[in-house]
Parts: sequence; C-alpha cells; structure tokens
Amino acid sequence: MKLLIVTRENKTDKSYGLGKTLLPFIKGLQARGHEVTYFSKTECAPTHQRWLVYFTVFLRPFFGGIAPAFAERLIQGIASGRRAYTMGATHVWLHDPWMALGYRWGLWTKKCFKKPAKVFISEHGLGSFTWAVSRDGLNFSPRLFRFFLFFERKMLAKADKVFTPSQTALDALLRDLGYVQAPPHFMVLSYGRPEVDLKKTTASTASAARLKPKPELGYSLFGFKHAPQVPVLLAVGRVSPAKNYALLVDMVHLLDQRFFHGVQLVIAGGGDTQPLLDYAASKPLKHPLRIAFVADMTKAYALASVYVSSCAIESFGQANREALAYGLPCVVPSAGGSGEVLSCGAWLVPAEAGALATAVTRLLKSPFQVLFWKQQAMIEYKKLPTWAEILDFFERQLLDD
Repeated sequence: MKLLIVTRENKTDKSYGLGKTLLPFIKGLQARGHEVTYFSKTECAPTHQRWLVYFTVFLRPFFGGIAPAFAERLIQGIASGRRAYTMGATHVWLHDPWMALGYRWGLWTKKCFKKPAKVFISEHGLGSFTWAVSRDGLNFSPRLFRFFLFFERKMLAKADKVFTPSQTALDALLRDLGYVQAPPHFMVLSYGRPEVDLKKTTASTASAARLKPKPELGYSLFGFKHAPQVPVLLAVGRVSPAKNYALLVDMVHLLDQRFFHGVQLVIAGGGDTQPLLDYAASKPLKHPLRIAFVADMTKAYALASVYVSSCAIESFGQANREALAYGLPCVVPSAGGSGEVLSCGAWLVPAEAGALATAVTRLLKSPFQVLFWKQQAMIEYKKLPTWAEILDFFERQLLDD
C-alpha cells in the first residue's frame, strides 16, 4: 500500500497541530510495511508562492473574502493530485474536504481521468468544515455558506471513507449536511493516547504540591521570570478565533482579584498573536500574558500548575488529552466533544469566564482538589485506546475492498 497524507499544515504545526497528531499514524503504518508520504504545505511551498496570488485574483469575483482560503486549498489539492499520480499512490488521505476538488484537478493535469486511488477525507471540526472555518474567522454570506455546504456534501459523498475524530463531531457533521442517518462510509477515527514517560507522570501525581512553577524554565520557554509562588496556567494551540483565548484573559482578570500574587497565563502556540496581546494589555493583569511557539511541549506541560482551555467547539482536542497524560489538573469547557474525549479526567465547566475562574480558584486554594484531579487525569488516561488499537482499525479501513 502507498498512502499519501495531505494537509495544509506548516512545519510549526508539528509541535501541537495536525502534523503532530498524524505522526503516530505515519510511523505506525511504516513499521507495518506500508509506504507513507506526508505532504503538507511545507512540501510544496514554492507552488503556493507562485500561484496563490493568481488563484486568489481569479476566484475573488465569485467568492469575495473567502477567495484566499479557497485558493490555498485548491493549490494544495492540485499539488497532491500530481504527487499521488507520480508516486503511484493507492490511497490518498485528505485532511480538508475543500482540497478534494483540487486533488481531482491535479490528476486531470496528468491526463488521469479515472480514479487511480482510494480517497479518504477527514473532517476535524465540530461539524462541517464550512461551519468550522466560519468559526475560525472566514466570513460567508448566507448564499456562499449554502453553496459551500452543498459542495462539501458532494465531495464527501464521492469519498471512499469519511472520518471524524469523535462521535460528537460526526453527529454535528450529519446535522450540518442534512443527513438523517450516517452514510455507511462515514465513521469515527479517534486518536491513540499520547505517549509520555509514565514513571515521571505517575510520580508527579503522588504529590498535591505541584502548583509551584520553575521560573528558569518559564524564562527559557516564554521569556519571563517571576516569583515561584505565582501559579502558571497553561493553554495550548494556535492563536485563532476558534480557540477563544480572550475568554482566558477575562478569566485571569477575575483571578487576579482573588489572589494576592495573581496568576501567570501562558499560551504555547503560534499564529497572529498581536490582537490577543492588545486585548490582554487593555486589562489590568498583574502578570502580562505570554505567548510563544514551543517546540518541546514536554517542557511547557512541566511548567504548568493548571491546564486550561477556552475552546467550546473542540471536536477532539489532543492537547487536552496530553494534559491528562502529564497528570495536570485540567479545567476545560463542557461544550463540544470535550466530555466524550476527556470523560471524568477533567473538570468540565461552562465556557464562561466566571465558571472557569471559580474552578481554577478552588484548585489553587485546595491541595486536595489538585490531587483529586491529578488522579482523575491518570485514571482516564489509562483508559484511552492505544495507538496500536487505533492503527489496527485504520489499517482495516485502508485495506477494506
């Protein structure tokens, strides 16, 4: 089997994005004797640099402000179709339904009009891709939104398999696309439990006094030094509207009024950080917000006193599961797929600043609460499926005739 995995991720996303999630699939399938090629935006950057402007100019009269995003995915799809034809791929796994049209276009440029490979499409949002990107900052007119939903449904209907990361996400996808029941080729493909040093993680849960961060570690990762008694709240993921990090700033503002030393919020993630930094600067925070891309996430989790999330539309949230793996007390919004994915391993609260602040306050004031949620995190972590189990299922789907 020759599998081509196609994403529009860049190299920095391998630390906390889709690229990191896909790495166990790639290594696991390669160990089983399959040929796997990971084809991201990084692998065809010159193609994007050459054609993005032209595609955007052509598409803008039809799609307005959506044109650059649609053009980027078309280009990635075209490049993947050409790569699939050249390498003789037997399976192509697209991590974006918009790339499916470009993929077929890429095959046509090679004068390939028959289907040479099975095509799998993954949906990573809480529902349709069209709805997900609208939550992430793309502005659709009602007419364009209906068009892209129709287009998405057509692309998924023609795929050999369609995957979502959770049952919650699948249910939302069916709702958005107007399906009463799931088509037989729609299914859930979850992820395996994060692989960490269990000895170190288990040892960390034995003590409830893990609220003191390491100042020197914070300085090396996020560029700040502070008194050891200041708790560090860690959030993980790219800075985008969907993550709703402004909610965490509001939460910290409330927490600052309840603690003499305040708290330090750090975000391990890249993206357009300036609007969020400007919003944080408008609040009288005792300790300025720190944001930085972190290559070694193990160090970021080691720095944290409490893991927090503000995203109420997670379809899965692998970073949330990583926090469980490192034995951190976790405070996460109860909306979306978090309840299914985290179960009883995290403190699930409404996605509201006061509710998040209340939960974090109780953790910071009670070593017993900290110990309880550390233990819950480890109990749920051990229940998670292994990567071997996930790979067994995925391999069966790949080889299913």
